[in-house]
Amino acid sequence: MAFDTGSPYTTVTSDSCSNCHTKAYKPATSDTETNLATQWEIDIDQGGRDVTLKVFAFTDTVCIGEGDDLCNDDFKFYSIYEQKNLSSHEDGVLGIAPL
Repeated sequence: MAFDTGSPYTTVTSDSCSNCHTKAYKPATSDTETNLATQWEIDIDQGGRDVTLKVFAFTDTVCIGEGDDLCNDDFKFYSIYEQKNLSSHEDGVLGIAPL
């Protein structure tokens, strides 16, 4: 994941993305995913590189580390189904700017 201090959006590549180098998120393997049936196009300036992401909005349980100690049961993020200029080694963008 690339950290982006200028974007509030967290995005992750998915198995439905035909032109992504990675396929990190597989919604069908999750018992807790909810597809919010919202499609967006997100444009991000990432270090002088214009990145365009076509995404679906989801919520799912997301945990940091092992176990259930650091989990958010209703984490909203965007699953990438098409991308332009996302680096081949990135699974997505972790946006850490406020909304």
